[in-house]
Amino acid sequence: VGGLLFVPWLLRKLSISAEAELQTLMVAGLLLTMALLAERAGYSLALGAFMLGAIVAETPHRTQVDRAFEGLRDVFSAVFFVAIGMQIDLGDLGRSFPLILGIAALTIAGRATACTLGLLTTGTATKDALRVGLMVTPIGEFSFIIAQIGVSAGVLEGRFYSVAVGVSLLTTLTAPVLTRNSASISTWLADRQPNVLGDWISYYHQLLERLQLRAKRNRLWQLSRTRFIQVGVEILLVTGLLVFSEQMFAEVEERLGPNWLFPHGPVIIFWTALVLVVLAPLVAIWRNISALSLLYAEVSTKGHPRAALLRRLVEQGLKAVAGLGFLLWLLAVIPLGGVTRWVMLAVILAAVALLAFFWRRLIFWHSELEVELNEILDSASTKVTGTAAPWLRPHGEWNLNVSECVVPDLADCSGQSIQMLALRAQYGCSVVGIERQGYMLVNPGPDAVLYPRDRVLLLGSGPQVAAARNFLAKVSGVTAVTPGFDEVRMEAVTVPLHSKSAHRTLADLAPSRQSGVQVAGINRGGFRILNPGGDEKLLPGDEVLVLGNSEQIGSFRAIVREET
Repeated sequence: VGGLLFVPWLLRKLSISAEAELQTLMVAGLLLTMALLAERAGYSLALGAFMLGAIVAETPHRTQVDRAFEGLRDVFSAVFFVAIGMQIDLGDLGRSFPLILGIAALTIAGRATACTLGLLTTGTATKDALRVGLMVTPIGEFSFIIAQIGVSAGVLEGRFYSVAVGVSLLTTLTAPVLTRNSASISTWLADRQPNVLGDWISYYHQLLERLQLRAKRNRLWQLSRTRFIQVGVEILLVTGLLVFSEQMFAEVEERLGPNWLFPHGPVIIFWTALVLVVLAPLVAIWRNISALSLLYAEVSTKGHPRAALLRRLVEQGLKAVAGLGFLLWLLAVIPLGGVTRWVMLAVILAAVALLAFFWRRLIFWHSELEVELNEILDSASTKVTGTAAPWLRPHGEWNLNVSECVVPDLADCSGQSIQMLALRAQYGCSVVGIERQGYMLVNPGPDAVLYPRDRVLLLGSGPQVAAARNFLAKVSGVTAVTPGFDEVRMEAVTVPLHSKSAHRTLADLAPSRQSGVQVAGINRGGFRILNPGGDEKLLPGDEVLVLGNSEQIGSFRAIVREET
């Protein structure tokens, strides 16, 4: 939660006032800091880096960070795989080959089964769940890191590092075969499932649909759902801070000493700061509990003859039960060892006294943080990039796929419009979006031009999308000769006395569309008009300063010299 609030704010400030080099250094510093914090907390360095990547991926600055670290990523990817290869004992691979085959088979079956069951639980059709399960069987390079941690910690034998690499290689090699045949395999398995199992799954999916419809019609749940989510998130945040507080304090005391600034200084300062940090979420939790108690008391006593009295009793009863659970939860997570017990007690009493004076201010601060966090999460949930197409899910019976294709730097299709490429006529495939430098062009028109590094979203059947991707990714090595900016020049063209272009506006002449030139200025009897607008007329004797290459300027000169 802290990362979701701090990292986007920092990236937004850096994008406004900092140079690209400083932005790259700050993100690299955040990366190393998160890795160090994860390692200090007893986890892997890779987990901290993964957490920062997950946070940055949900911000509008994702494309900017990707572009800044693209070269570094490629270099370290190569170094990573070379380092992995150097640590493999080929002899261990040969001796452990039966074990590798067994674990690979178990991994493929286990991952496919787990994914299928998970999708079935969420209401996905059986064939679709089986098909997706067959597509996610390979284990990635993160397994190398996990195996290395296990070997370094002495939990696993040294040969298991080679086993992990062998299993990853086998699952990766089988993935294309399973993906290509996933439709036929899923159909075969679905047709041969027991009737009892099929009826049970169908009944379960119908039950889910009824529950979803009931939840949509249930006004009470619609009003209280957001508050339940907020309470859950805030409880997890406070629990995480308090559970790991002793480890964090040990790090602080080790670096500063037990009597920094004054006797027991780190103890007093650290626990005071921690209580102040968790104070706002605790207040927010109780406010949400109070609101939920009032809401459920209102609904449960509606229409009763003594509704006013019962409403208050129900509300106070719900608050009492929730308050008891609230207190038991705090007693379970608050550290109460040694001097900490008395410091925490004193700080809590002081915090309760301050609440009377700063209650409204704390509510305001929490509301500001809540709004900002909701904006970040909402922007991430509504973002459509890559193959994320939620609007396609309700229409699965049409067998349409959305696939992403990145236009290579020297692609043959670069600089050509969608109309010129004729993807629909040739391959039966449509371009439904173009992501360019982090901006999504939805449903681009036929005049939209593709450029290198564009991410193109293609809509069509599987074979159609695959054929269109191959076409867009084609690089023949023969690049078209395009005029460079060094070939562009400026030249003054005089409008003749009897020119057809005389007394016509620039908007009517449209020189940029007709000749490809830009009109930079007009010299009219010594009076110069810079960057004239479209309503400016050309008069006989005007010197028109145009910008373009030699062919474009020659075309404009020919148009101007046409006489009536």
